[in-house]
This record gives sequence, structure tokens and C-alpha cells, in this order.
Amino acid sequence: MRAPRPLTILCPTCKTGRLALESATESEIDCSFCSASFPVIDGVIDVGNALSALGYDDDVYLSNVDGTLADATGTVDKLIGNVVPGFGATTPDKLLAVRQQPIPDIVN
Repeated sequence: MRAPRPLTILCPTCKTGRLALESATESEIDCSFCSASFPVIDGVIDVGNALSALGYDDDVYLSNVDGTLADATGTVDKLIGNVVPGFGATTPDKLLAVRQQPIPDIVN
């Protein structure tokens, strides 16, 4: 049995690089292309405006084709978490809460 690979999603900043979440204890993840940094706290990731079109508590799926995040399944997209509020200002930000289960090995 192969060791699971880290969760890998397309960078919401440059749309070219990848963000790889190696473990739930990381404090941030960085883009492999543009070096944009995204904070991680207890499995919750602030991915900027990537979730702005979604509602709070919406499920978030990861595409196996391009590593993008979506609010609905495609042909083989995998549920990876849901949208949660993060209060740092008057209105809450939309953050990605990664599910506490093994991450599917679907993106290269």
C-alpha cells in the first residue's frame, strides 16, 4: 500500500502553482509557483477569496483534473471539507475546514 500523498489544490492567487497540505500541524502552506502563503489553524485554511461564491457550511470538493475547489461534484471530485466563518473583522471571512479523515489521493 502506498503512503498517502498530501492534499494538493490549485493556488487561488496565481492559478498555476499548487498548495500542498502535508500535515494538520502546519501553520501555513505556500504556493509552489508564486510563493503566496495561506495560514492554517487546526485544519482550517484561509484560501483568500477562493470560497467567496460559496455559502457558510457548503461542502467543498476537490477536482481530480486540475486541483480546483468547487461546491458541487464533477465526475470524480472528492469531498474534502466545508466552508466555515472566520471572524477577524466586522464580517466573517470564508475559510476551508478540511475534513479530519484520510485525504483522497486524486491529484498529481
